[in-house]
Amino acid sequence: MNAFLTSPTRNLIGGVLFVLTVGALAVAGYMSQGWSSGDALYMVVLTVFTVGYDEVHPIATLPLRAITMGLIVTGCTGMIFVTGALVQFITLSGIQQALGHKYMSRQIDQLRNHVIICGFGRTGTMLARELQAGGAAFVVLERDPDRIEEARGLDYLCLHGDATEEDTLRHAGIERARALATVLPEDAINVYITLTARSLNKTMMIVARGELPSTISKLQYAGATEVVLPAHIGAERIAELILYPEAANACGGAGVLRGRHRPPGERHDRPPRRFDHDRTGGRRGDPRPRQPRRGVARLPGRRLTRPVWRHCYPSPGVTPRPS
Repeated sequence: MNAFLTSPTRNLIGGVLFVLTVGALAVAGYMSQGWSSGDALYMVVLTVFTVGYDEVHPIATLPLRAITMGLIVTGCTGMIFVTGALVQFITLSGIQQALGHKYMSRQIDQLRNHVIICGFGRTGTMLARELQAGGAAFVVLERDPDRIEEARGLDYLCLHGDATEEDTLRHAGIERARALATVLPEDAINVYITLTARSLNKTMMIVARGELPSTISKLQYAGATEVVLPAHIGAERIAELILYPEAANACGGAGVLRGRHRPPGERHDRPPRRFDHDRTGGRRGDPRPRQPRRGVARLPGRRLTRPVWRHCYPSPGVTPRPS
């Protein structure tokens, strides 16, 4: 009973159903006394809403007076309850929303060395999940109201705004952030966000998503520390699973374990296989150059044998922070 009374939505729905039930019974009572359905409904509406027009028919008999008295007591009481529930629903929703935004803004202002995620699409959702699993503090910036509600439902710190605007980035604490990830599907917007973020924080790490290889140089010159091409990485991983399934499953770098999706945090039952590598980071006999440290995929506790330097492009002149 307490849960029902403390819910504005349930109060409103219950009050409306009560008024409709009382009105239907009153209409049936008037019709039983020989009134037409139109006259009965008109009388009920006048009585419930306390308008005070003249009576449709004289209320002279005892049954008509009893029906009218019951309608006045129950109908008017129900309308008062519905009005209060409606006011409660409107005011509490606004107050809760305002207090929620204020509390979230206060939490964001207290963040230090956090990560800013620009975009809460498929990539942004997975990135937020991985950062939460790793215990990293982050803020989600999204301009789509539906995605913002989804992020709030997951208890993420989020801001509704355009990440290309300086005020939105400042509100997310870009001066105190350690990294920013712009993972929107539009390359032009990612370039603009990177340029704006770099102008506000000269030392932070910026990881930018790119769709086309031609955008790599633009993102680098805009100030991106690293550029990632998800489509190319995914295609290369699929090719490895097809061409070298045993080696790919032994490495397990893309969350695939023996032909099925590997949930976050699940480990292999057997230790990973080791391949013979030279000091340059690549396999012996491979003529392609390899970078020894930068751009090599890692998992907690071990190093993968497949370099992904071809799709992880550090910007010239920018020294990435040690992992």
